[in-house]
This record gives sequence, structure tokens and C-alpha cells, in this order.
Amino acid sequence: METVGGLSEEHINAVVKASAQRARVTTVVFDVGGVLANDGLPSAGAETIFRTLDMDVNPETVKRACRTFWDEVKVGNISSEAFYRGVLEKLGHDPERWHEFHTLHMDQFGGLVGERTKQILTLLRRIKSSGYQVGVISNHVTSWLEDIFTRSGYDAVFGAAVLSAESDVSACARLSPLVVVSDAAQCGKPNPKIYKYFLDALRTHTGSTQSDEELAASCVFVDNKKANVDAATALGFGGVHYFAMEQTEADLEALLSTAGVCLDPEDES
Repeated sequence: METVGGLSEEHINAVVKASAQRARVTTVVFDVGGVLANDGLPSAGAETIFRTLDMDVNPETVKRACRTFWDEVKVGNISSEAFYRGVLEKLGHDPERWHEFHTLHMDQFGGLVGERTKQILTLLRRIKSSGYQVGVISNHVTSWLEDIFTRSGYDAVFGAAVLSAESDVSACARLSPLVVVSDAAQCGKPNPKIYKYFLDALRTHTGSTQSDEELAASCVFVDNKKANVDAATALGFGGVHYFAMEQTEADLEALLSTAGVCLDPEDES
């Protein structure tokens, strides 16, 4: 293999490709559950939640009940209240206690706490200060996401307002254009529609005239589920598969670098 200055042609081509990728990335898009916050429906902490509610329920039964209603609430077919009421009723408990259930769920699910939150916030701020936009594509419920953002401080990075299920694309863009929630989009990952919904919001926000393919190529998407990353990369996004429960913020920074996101050094002052 030919070499230039002691470097192989393969190595040079890889460096050129990486440089070109860095030059075109403008936006880093995050999942929430499993990336910015704890991952899981109430079933993930069912034993603690239902013990607190003084309810005797098998965790596997809770998991099945939650999954049934999650598939509806995450795409806006039912309200958050209907989710909690439905789960309690299916488990044979008083649906009027839905608010207690919701509060305990948010306490358990409301974000990576303490130092983890500080570390992620620091990384998010570095991403922004390095010149990148940040956004969200999440299978979530808007009111739950608002709670997580408030508890964690992420509202200072992504903006306090997130898309509401009652809003259309143009209204959503005026509120928080780069935060897309599945109950607002009425479809969830890995459905290609939700990624295109984000691209529409990005186009409106930036005034871009680029095609979906060109806009997608300027984005890197981070998710803890490989199927969701694969769906994004199939549309032209850069992809990062990252799970906060098992990996560190340093791991995430390294993965972002590989995907073409080059961050400025940390400010030591």
C-alpha cells in the first residue's frame, strides 16, 4: 500500500472522511430515557412504587399492564391520567389513586440525579458552546418530559417549553423547535415519521432550504436502543448507540467524536 509521509493511503482517507463529517455536523439530537434520564416505565421500579402505595402486585403483571397503556400514551392516543388510571384498574386497584402513582413514578423516573446530572449538563453545555445545536427526539409524554427537564435542569439547555400534544408543527416550532416528543408527533421511534418530524422542525427553526437527506446528514442522533439509531442512520443521520446506565459521559464524548462531533476543550477555570 502506498504511503505519504509515512501514513498509509487508508489512514489518510479515514482522516479526510472524518474531517468532512466534522465539518457538516451542526446538530446533536438526544433520546431522553436511557440517555439523559433513567430508562423505564413504572414497571422498572414496580416493587418500590407499589410497596409505597401499599399494593401487592407482581412486577411481571405490572410490566404487562404498563406496556399495554404505554403503547397508547406515547403516541397521544390517551392522556397521562388515563395511563395511570388504566394501569391501576387493570391491576385491580383504585384508579382514583392515579395521582399518587404518577408522583411516585416521576420520583423514580425523573432523571439521573446528583453528580450524573451535573456531568451530563456540563457535557451538553460544552456541545452548545462548541457551536452545535442540541435537540431531542423522544418516545415520551410531554408532561413527564417537562417534569424531568425541570428536576434535572435540562430546561436551561433545551428550553423550558416542550412540544404539547395539542400543537401542530408550526406551533411546536415557536415553542421549542428542536424538542420532539412522540405524543406530539403522534408516532414513535423507530417510525421514520418522527425523525422527519424533527427535520421539519429543524428546517423551520433554521430557515434551511436543504432536503431531508442534507439536513439529516448535519445531525447526529444518540439513543440507547439500537433499533432507533438504525432507523435514524437509514435516513442519513449520524448515529451513536449509548446507554447511560452502563456507560459514562466520557464514553459518550468519545462516541460523539467518532460520529463527527468535535468539542472544544473543557474550561479548567
